[in-house]
Order: sequence, then structure tokens, then C-alpha cells
Amino acid sequence: MKKTISLIIAIAVMVAMFIVPVSAAEEILAVTDITGEGEWELGDDITGTINIADGEYVIDLAGCTLTGQIVITGGDLTVIDSSADKSGKIDAITLGDAIDIKGGNVVLDGITVIGAHTSGDAVFVEGAPSVTIKNCVLTAGKVGLDATSADAEIVVENTTFADFADYAEDQPKDARNGAIELRANASVTLAGANQFDVATIICRSTQTTSFEESFELGEKVTATFAEKTSIGNHGGNDYFATTITYTFDGTTSTPSTPSTPSTPSTPSTPSTPNNNNNNNADTGDFMSLVIVVAAAALVVTVLSKKRAF
Repeated sequence: MKKTISLIIAIAVMVAMFIVPVSAAEEILAVTDITGEGEWELGDDITGTINIADGEYVIDLAGCTLTGQIVITGGDLTVIDSSADKSGKIDAITLGDAIDIKGGNVVLDGITVIGAHTSGDAVFVEGAPSVTIKNCVLTAGKVGLDATSADAEIVVENTTFADFADYAEDQPKDARNGAIELRANASVTLAGANQFDVATIICRSTQTTSFEESFELGEKVTATFAEKTSIGNHGGNDYFATTITYTFDGTTSTPSTPSTPSTPSTPSTPSTPNNNNNNNADTGDFMSLVIVVAAAALVVTVLSKKRAF
């Protein structure tokens, strides 16, 4: 009897050691599937606006596309893309800014963000949020990042400000098209190996600090700015532009080789949900079962040999 109990305990220990954990993220097949805080994962391309007001959220694009916007007024939000090829993206198409941040703590990590195909921003920041953008691709008809408040804390690291022509074929760029726009004495911290395929930095007349004063530079980063020039009056505001020369650890950012422009995506009828994650989980469970069975057989063999002696 004691040997039987020992065998059961040994098998239970093996199960606890080798069982593969299942992701806690809930699958999203529509923006309305997000019913509260927690971890959420896109199971297919979806369309619409996701609003975050409070609570803690993690949204995994998982290689899928959100055609629409995310609007954050509060809370904590992290947006990631767990796909191997980092194909997950947020594309505003005609809706303006793809990610509109008015408050809260926001982390964008490893995603592609495309602002409106006419005159929108990839990421628009106002108010006093904390924003970290790392390992991302930002592009838009207007600018990749629009910083409009001196109270916001914005850090950009290892991110590419891409040429909009690579993402929206035959779509017009705004006259103020560029990488970053600054207004109301906003500041941005640039860290790591950021890539400026679009090297234009825009500012409004409300940005009274110089370009040099508007950017805080991370370790091993240097940046120089050309003399600013007027690009005219738009909507009653005077705009100016410069170009940035960005160097990290001795390497200067130079435009990457342009890719073949892709046709702008349009909302479509959802396809069959992507079951790759479920398949991976099934494979992991099968391997766990094999390991457990093998371990149990080993335990039985050892106990049998001890019984024989």
C-alpha cells in the first residue's frame, strides 16, 4: 500500500514539473469581446475602436490587424505582438489617429501602427500620460508621433519611423508629413537604435523650445538638427520643419531600402479564426503527456526492481 501511495505521489510530482501552462489571454474576435481588464489576444483581424478608461490591460495582436483605433483615457495598457514575424498592426485607414493617448500608462512593444491614410497620426499624445514606444514601426499620412503636451512623459526606443509610401500605395501625404511633431513645448526621449526612414521633425509655433531642447537623448545617442524652415500655415497655425541626423553607438540612422508598397487594407468579412495558438497548446499538452507517461513507467520499473530484491 505504501509503495502504491509513493507511486501516485511520484507521478503527481512529474505532472507538476512537466505540464505546459496554457495562456491566460482571452481570444478577441470583435472589439466588443473586450469586456473588462485582463489579457486579450486577437484571434482574427477585427474592425472598430477599443476604448480603455481604467484598469490593467494587455492586448496581443498575435499577427492580426485591428482596422480602427485604440483610445486611452486612463488605466494601464500594454499592446504587444507575439507573432514570430511581427505582422500584427493597428491601421486607422480613415479614422484619424491609430492610437490616441489622453491619459494613463501605455506601453507599445513590437507592433506596427499606421495612422490615417490622409491626415492622421500613428500615435497621438495629449494630457499627462506616461508612454513607452519600443521595437515598433510608426507611419502615417501625417506623422508617426504627435506630442502635444509638456506634461506627457514619452520614451521612444529602437523604433522605426517608416516612409508612409511603403504602407499606403497612391495615398497622399499631408504637407506636414514627418516622423515626429512637437507642440506646446512637448518633449520626447529618444533611446536606442531608432531608425528615421523619414527624417523630418515638425513643430508648431507653440513649440517655443528649440529642437535640441525638445529631445532628451539616451545613452550612446547623439542627434543633430538642420536649420528649421517654414512649411506654411495650416489651420491657423504656423508650422516649421527640420531634419534629424540620429546616431546610436557610432552608427547613423539611414533610410532603409524601400519595400514594394502594399495596397491599403480595407475592412473585410472575418475569416476563419486563427487556431495556431490552440494547435501549439495541443502539441505542448501531447508532449507533456508523453513525458509524464515515460516518467511514470520509469518509477514503476524502479519500484518493481526494489520489490524483487
